[in-house]
Amino acid sequence: MLTRDRFLLGQVLGTIVFPPWSESFGRKKMYIFSSGLSAICCMIIGLVHPISAIIVVRIVAGMLSAIPYTIIGGTIEDMFNAHARIWAMFYWTIASNIGLILGPIMSSYIIAGLDWYVHLKRERVRSRSDQPIRRWNFHIFAIIIGVLTVGLCLIRESRPSLLLAREVEHLRTITTIQSIPPSLNHDHIPSLHGFMKESLIRPAQLFFQEPIIFTVSMMVSVVMSLIYIFTESLQSIFQAVGFSEAHASL
Repeated sequence: MLTRDRFLLGQVLGTIVFPPWSESFGRKKMYIFSSGLSAICCMIIGLVHPISAIIVVRIVAGMLSAIPYTIIGGTIEDMFNAHARIWAMFYWTIASNIGLILGPIMSSYIIAGLDWYVHLKRERVRSRSDQPIRRWNFHIFAIIIGVLTVGLCLIRESRPSLLLAREVEHLRTITTIQSIPPSLNHDHIPSLHGFMKESLIRPAQLFFQEPIIFTVSMMVSVVMSLIYIFTESLQSIFQAVGFSEAHASL
């Protein structure tokens, strides 16, 4: 529970910090950056033992997880028109929530599948011998995220301004006509003042001044809170009445 809270704290911080950078460096690089480092974080969590180190890495992993969660809206906006964008976001929302549901189930079955370790080490205390099994959750997810990182290397960049800048530079190279003006790119690395204004002050103004944004934000926060509370508490309730950990996760 403690590490999950730290993960969500990192996710909140990442939602504030990282989105402006995708406008400057492009979507593809941010996807690869976040997934690659997330795989490394999972591997570190599975290897280290001090709880302080695990908490720090979980906060970093939460910040990285916020990158695809927030910039996917920009990617969909780049690729689809206003009508198709609604359905693309709809399917993305369904897929992300299915992943949130399957996570605890997959973790429970990974632990159950590796339970042979406990039976081979019966002379040891279960609370101690159970730790290597649970750490394998992070090792397996690190492998899965690593494979996804390789797949993300094959996607194309979608940020229009970045694509236009590359096309103009390509034309200047192949034609050797240096008089072609560079593309007008409004995207740039944000300054501290611009970051504070666009990422902190403006969202706060919209939250408190726009009734629709305030209402939807509160609805989403309540729904996500219920999802995390249920995935944390319901499993232990079912286990208390005799279900195994894997069956309780279902």
